[in-house]
Amino acid sequence: MKKNIFITTIFLLTSYLILLTSVSLATEKKPLTKEQTKTIDSLKQVLRKVDNKGKAKVYNELSRKYVDISSETAIQYANEALKIATQTNNLSEKANALGILGIINYNTGNNKNAYGYYQQSLAIYDNLSNKKGIAKINNYLGILYGQLDNYKEALKSYNKSLQIYKELNDKNNIASLLMNIGIIFKSKNQYKEAEDNYQKALVIFYELNNKEEISRITNNLGNLYLNWGKNETALKYYQQSLKISEELKNKELMATTLNNIGIVYLNIGKYNDALKNFTSALNFLDELKNNPIIAKINNNIGNIYEKENDFQKALYYYKKSYDLTDKKSSESVAMALNNIGNTYTKLGNYNVALQYLKQSIKITDSVNIYGDGNMANYKDIACLYQKMNDYKTANKYLNQYYALKDSVYNKETHRQIMEINTKYETERKDKEIKLLNTQKELNKAEYNKRIIFLISAFILIIVALIFYYNKIKSDKNLAFKNFEIVKSENEILKSKQTQLINKNKLIIETKISEETSFENNIKPQAEKYSSSPLTDIQKHELINKITEAMEKDRVYTDIGLNINDFSKKLNTNRMYVSNVINETFNKNFTNFINEYRVKEARRLLSDVESQKYTLETIAKSVGFKSRSVFIGAFKIYTGITPSFYRKTIKVS
Repeated sequence: MKKNIFITTIFLLTSYLILLTSVSLATEKKPLTKEQTKTIDSLKQVLRKVDNKGKAKVYNELSRKYVDISSETAIQYANEALKIATQTNNLSEKANALGILGIINYNTGNNKNAYGYYQQSLAIYDNLSNKKGIAKINNYLGILYGQLDNYKEALKSYNKSLQIYKELNDKNNIASLLMNIGIIFKSKNQYKEAEDNYQKALVIFYELNNKEEISRITNNLGNLYLNWGKNETALKYYQQSLKISEELKNKELMATTLNNIGIVYLNIGKYNDALKNFTSALNFLDELKNNPIIAKINNNIGNIYEKENDFQKALYYYKKSYDLTDKKSSESVAMALNNIGNTYTKLGNYNVALQYLKQSIKITDSVNIYGDGNMANYKDIACLYQKMNDYKTANKYLNQYYALKDSVYNKETHRQIMEINTKYETERKDKEIKLLNTQKELNKAEYNKRIIFLISAFILIIVALIFYYNKIKSDKNLAFKNFEIVKSENEILKSKQTQLINKNKLIIETKISEETSFENNIKPQAEKYSSSPLTDIQKHELINKITEAMEKDRVYTDIGLNINDFSKKLNTNRMYVSNVINETFNKNFTNFINEYRVKEARRLLSDVESQKYTLETIAKSVGFKSRSVFIGAFKIYTGITPSFYRKTIKVS
């Protein structure tokens, strides 16, 4: 049988030992260390003090402590925890106990029971919405599915667990899950995917400065590159793992890594270096009494001597490997028998060789072991019969070899086709997810854009409302001020004309000699009219007439009034009237007339009795030709529109 079968077995065993960081493969009772004894004694003391409900938790902790020590004791404690948790309706500890029972059954090879316990535990954790519990059990299910070569379900369970740990930001478990996923991809010969997951896990463990896990995962990377055919890269990672395990003084990990380094040297033909590392590994493992790996290493040493044609030494180590092999492991026993049989063939002892090879075939046939190992059995025994000149029997076994080879080939082809289909579906789904994520990002960008637009619009509306409120407030203030002006005007309207007439009479009686002094007090704006032919006395007489015509006669109410008609009414010419209005009031004739009209309109709008009239009626009653001209003039003079003024005054 080909010796690389045993090497591959070593890799798989090592991978699963590393995978099961929280689930040991040990089933035999082991002696307690001082630290373990101390911890267990402490838990037993706590057990005496806690109430019945609290005992379930302590029993579960005790069971976990015994998982790697004694399966029987671990089961007893787990069952006691389950019993008490059920009685006290402590669902969380009930789920915990079921999970532990699943671990123990998995360790003892009872996968069916393990699966049942895991499912019961998971159902309780689901009902409790206990994310940590759900993640934990999915991880255990992933390990179980991986052991059963159900890689699809293994990845499914691992990814569920990984997603929860990411939500919880549990970096240590995230890294552990990535490592487990990497092992599955490695088992599927998808080395690139395995490498990606291992490297991601390694980065996290470096962040956490978890040296023990760094040592384990670098060892796993070494296994990956070794299977990948990258011996130098494998050796580099193994050496990294060995250095860290030596710092940690972890003898079991040191032995595992030394064994793997030996396998690299065996592959590249450096037998002395391989033997040196195998021997060093055995020294550690003899101390730890780790028989399964010791058996494999003895087999590897036998393989070295067989390659060097030292068949007697090879036979010694193969037999030693067989003696140490767990007889419950049919495949390992069959392989060991095959190696012994082939070595006897090379020594020329055909009858003894035939006995061992037939025993190997009997075991593989009885437990339906298929694959390279079983095919090699038939091929090796066919070759042996050929050497014994029994061509008929040789042909019989050779035909069985080819039949089995075709069967395995077809299964392998089917598996590869399924893997290609799975990979295609995965890539297709990944593309769909990527497209959905892209669309989601675009939708998010569009949503953000709309939110920004709505916020901007809202701010603009608020600003506009504030501006509008302030404008209304300002306009109302203007309206009230205008209303106060109207009241004041009504009070002084009658006395104003008399005061102006008396003032002008006084000016006329003033001596002519004071004219110069009077002229010096004229406003600067009147200088451009100083060339007027009127004397100051004439000017003031004309001012008096203009004021009287406006305030007494209310000539401004004449819609068609112009400066020429106004001048005729005053028995003077147009130029004099224009000059006097400009010099005295700093306005042209139109603005002067409109000011009186607006004042009168404002007075009417303030009068309750005038509320029944329209703006157009009021406009015409005070002399404006149209509503629009009236509104424009009113706003210029008062700062607000007539309608707003009327509404504000009415409300107040």
